Amino acid sequence: MVVCSQCGKNIAVCFPASADGKGLCLICAKERNLPLAAAEIVCGDRTDDETGQMPAEVPVPQPVQTEKAEICAFCQKRQPVICSNKREYGLCRECAWLLYPQIDIHQAEADGLSVEAACARAVPQNPCGICGIRDAQVHTFDGEFCIVCAKRNGMPEADKFARRMGIAAEALDAFVQKVDAAEQQAHTAKTDAPTVPQNDAPRFRLLDTFAVGDRNILIVADRETGVQYMTNEQFSGFSPLLDADGKPLIARF
Repeated sequence: MVVCSQCGKNIAVCFPASADGKGLCLICAKERNLPLAAAEIVCGDRTDDETGQMPAEVPVPQPVQTEKAEICAFCQKRQPVICSNKREYGLCRECAWLLYPQIDIHQAEADGLSVEAACARAVPQNPCGICGIRDAQVHTFDGEFCIVCAKRNGMPEADKFARRMGIAAEALDAFVQKVDAAEQQAHTAKTDAPTVPQNDAPRFRLLDTFAVGDRNILIVADRETGVQYMTNEQFSGFSPLLDADGKPLIARF
C-alpha cells in the first residue's frame, strides 16, 4: 500500500495529475481542494470517507461447531440425563427410572452425579439377584434379575423383555457391553487404588426388606464376599441365600 506523500500517515487513495504521480490521502486531497472526480481510487483498497484511513476489520462470525447430541444407550431414542463415571454410556430419564428406580433422577441431575455415585446413595426395593444394583425386570424360576445380568448369563427372557420395549437384540448387546466396560473400569480403579482402612464403612449392605406376618425380614450382603444373607431386625442370626444349585447368591458392588 502507498502512504500519503503529504502527511505520511494515512493511506494514499487519490492520485491526481497535479501531484506528479504521488498519492494523497482523502484528507490531504480535500485540503488542497482537489476535485474528487480527478482522483483515482486504488483498486482493492477501502478507506473511510471521513478519515482516509483503512477501516477496522469487522470479524466475520464463524459457525459454532457443536458435537452431535448423545442419545440414551438403552433405548437409543432420547437424550441422556445421567451418565456413567467415564461416560461409557448415558441414560435418559425414563430408562434410568426403569433400570435404577432407587435413584432420585432430578436430584442426581442437580448434583451432577454419575450413575455409580447415585446408586451408592440408595438400594433398589427389588434388586437383581446377581448384581444387587439394578432393579430386577426378568423373572425366572431361578430368581429375579436385571436385564443386564440376564443378558450376560444368556437368559432368553432378557431379549423378550427388550423386544417388549421396542429394543433390538443388537442394541441390547451394545448396551450390555458399555455397562461391562464401565463396571470393569470402576473395578480396575478400585483395585489399583491404595488400600485405606475404612473404619466408618459398614461391613454389610442392606439390599431389601419385607414383612412376613408381623416380622420384618432383611436381606443384606457382605461387602467383602458379596454373599447375601437373610436376617431379622435384631440381627440375631444370618442365613445365606442359595440359588437352585445350592450355591450362595452373590451381589456385585
